[in-house]
Amino acid sequence: MRKALIGVLVLVALVTVLAACTGPSGTVGPAGAGRSRGSCRSRRCGRSPPVLPALLGPPVPLGLLAPLQSRRRSLQPESCSICHKNVGTMHQASYDQLYQDGVIQVTDLKYSFAAPDKSTVSFKMTKDGAPFDARKAQGLSIYFTAYNGKKFQFEPYAASKSLAGKLAYDGNGGVTTSVTGTVDYAQVPGLIVVFGRNETIGTIPGTRVAQNKYPFATLLKTGAGVDYKSAANVAGCVKCHTDPYLKHGYIYGEVGKDPTTDFYTCKACHLDNGPGDHFEWQLALDNPKLAADFLSGKVKLTPEQEAQYAYNTSLMNDVHMSHSMEFPYPQSMASCVTCHEGKLDTVLADVNFTVATARAVTP
Repeated sequence: MRKALIGVLVLVALVTVLAACTGPSGTVGPAGAGRSRGSCRSRRCGRSPPVLPALLGPPVPLGLLAPLQSRRRSLQPESCSICHKNVGTMHQASYDQLYQDGVIQVTDLKYSFAAPDKSTVSFKMTKDGAPFDARKAQGLSIYFTAYNGKKFQFEPYAASKSLAGKLAYDGNGGVTTSVTGTVDYAQVPGLIVVFGRNETIGTIPGTRVAQNKYPFATLLKTGAGVDYKSAANVAGCVKCHTDPYLKHGYIYGEVGKDPTTDFYTCKACHLDNGPGDHFEWQLALDNPKLAADFLSGKVKLTPEQEAQYAYNTSLMNDVHMSHSMEFPYPQSMASCVTCHEGKLDTVLADVNFTVATARAVTP
């Protein structure tokens, strides 16, 4: 009888923990303050974490669950208001100022080539519908990245080619820039990617995440074009990040709200065969002290250590490794569906779910 009573008490305690760990879903904040253009943690605010499978035996009588249901309604362990009582409105107002979608528009992106080696890029920019001088933008980048039908990379390896030379402004929103030392990229399958930001507020300390008001991006396919389809979804990023999702705080993961462009802008830098140098990600698991010393510059890795932790800069590697090793909260990498919803058949296929994929998640 005593063992049975202890069993019931343990069961109730476990159910209480599960109930406390599961917060109500939906918008949080004072009076259900909604999102404007950006949000503190976007759709993740107040979302319930995954419910564990029912491994605790037979169902608990409903009478026992009544007080637990009441307790569940009163707890919001993932709500911003836990640590920031009565300031939700102020925080939301700040985020409404940041990451404003579509204020700056980039149109009429064109590319031309003049022998022997000159590439010219032109486009138009507006801000709130009025002509905007791109020379006033920050972080303005123009890259060409090659696509071989499966991967974004140059063979042999080379970094993406910057096409951003000195900008010439026509006074009416039009911009032209030229660089030499190129081939005719109009004949090479790939992408010309333009991205940047305006009115930068600052950078989050210790990161490359720029806090800014007006991000922008546009794309131009070259050669035979690009038919790349990502196995992940930008909609998955929005669950924990800003809406719209902006890599490094300003690079659109999806251009023009078109899901067929998911992560195209990221490919401008994250080449599939580029050498990675964020060794601290794997070191954080294997040797935390060495990881801290490496990041602070106190020590350098030996050639043998660099070879041991070598990896490529593919977007998959960078996202998997950073999120599973450096930033495991709020999303465990064990839950594939968060980022790959509707595409698990592709992700888990034998041809894709390889040792390299698994190693990027847990070395």
